[in-house]
Amino acid sequence: MTSARAGGVPIRVSPVPACDPPYDDDRPAQWWPPDLLQPLLELPGLPAGRPDPTGWRPDRGGTRPAAPERPPAAASPPTIAAAARFVNTCLEILNGYRPVGHARVLADPLAAEAVLAEFAHAVRRLGPVARKHGLVRLRAMRTCEPRVGVAEIAIVVGCRAPVGRTDGRAWGLAFRLERQHGRWQCTAAQLL
Repeated sequence: MTSARAGGVPIRVSPVPACDPPYDDDRPAQWWPPDLLQPLLELPGLPAGRPDPTGWRPDRGGTRPAAPERPPAAASPPTIAAAARFVNTCLEILNGYRPVGHARVLADPLAAEAVLAEFAHAVRRLGPVARKHGLVRLRAMRTCEPRVGVAEIAIVVGCRAPVGRTDGRAWGLAFRLERQHGRWQCTAAQLL
């Protein structure tokens, strides 16, 4: 197939070679049928030929059941120290000693917008209460390390109860820190 340009030089146009699999609606007959499952890879820790411990078999079809959840691992001392530094900075932001923009340095660049939005939401919710009843203080903190280089932090913060009352207000916050390029960076934040 040829076509001409304005200058009179012919341009040869060739069809594009098929390098991607076809869409489902125009799949040729010799292509894999959609009901065949991808063969399973040998998993480390399971000898070859041993059945799956969940009882699932590829020839029965269906979806593989979810793996049982393992309890989170206890965090190592350096991870706990990094989490404590991060939580202290968060408390300074929540109490108004630092602006919300300081959280950008603590956040992963790809997740910074969502983390800053969550910090701003937390400051809007906790700021008036903190100004009325005193500083937001840390009540409890739990840190786990589901895998090396990842820390998940759950904290409970609250204010002192007003004079004459025994109850105090409390909020939960959750954070996920990941060690990237030698620094701990927040990749997720949520006020509960």
